[in-house]
Amino acid sequence: MGVRTDLLLAAAVWVAAAASAGAAAPGHSLHLTLKWEGAPAVEWTLAPRRSSGGARIFRWDDRGTGGRDSRGELVVDRESIVRLDLRLHNGASTARAVRLGLALSLPRAPTELSGILTGRVSGATGDVTGNPDLASLGGAPLFTLLLNGTPVASSLRPPVRLSGSGVIDIPLHSFTGRSGPAPADTAAGRKLGIRLRLRLGPGATVRFRTQARMVTIPFPVGVLALGGVLLAILVLVRRRRSARPAFARPSAHRPP
Repeated sequence: MGVRTDLLLAAAVWVAAAASAGAAAPGHSLHLTLKWEGAPAVEWTLAPRRSSGGARIFRWDDRGTGGRDSRGELVVDRESIVRLDLRLHNGASTARAVRLGLALSLPRAPTELSGILTGRVSGATGDVTGNPDLASLGGAPLFTLLLNGTPVASSLRPPVRLSGSGVIDIPLHSFTGRSGPAPADTAAGRKLGIRLRLRLGPGATVRFRTQARMVTIPFPVGVLALGGVLLAILVLVRRRRSARPAFARPSAHRPP
């Protein structure tokens, strides 16, 4: 009976410690904002689906007015690797500015990240002789990553202009960045953001692919250590009580 009780106490203490260490992770939805020039901004909140390996997968397919389309997939696996496959198409007869933002809550606060970005630009669908056209928008990089709302890495910095015929491959770009002060492991400190700012020519389609690995703050072992200390105290108290002489223990016998 004593061993069973000790095990139950151990389980209770460790569960409580783990619960406080990983305190209720924030919602795992993806918030997406998209603004095409000449069209109102739109926002979505996307729920993930789980893969057999435990990765979170977000997909969207937006057929906007005027042939302005956005389609993509964002995957976050258990190894803190993020993969993005994004396609934007401008079906308008003139170049359009595009602003897209992704914001995702993570299970642990990220401190740094590194990765690569590739892609390609093509002309009008079904017409390989079309002239693809991709350019930076103002003074902003085409691709920016943010940790907790702060830009930490970017690729394709201005000025950028890719124009020609057929299909243009975007050379591989690498990026790396880290947050400033160590973020608190709270809902506000577990945010990953991806931002795109670009100008896309008429009939042009751009596709970006990126993969980034994140480093998160260590698991707070101090909380579990405290749980271990409390557990040891509970076990010692129980052993001392069980070791008391029989005459020193309170008797449950009542005189008649």
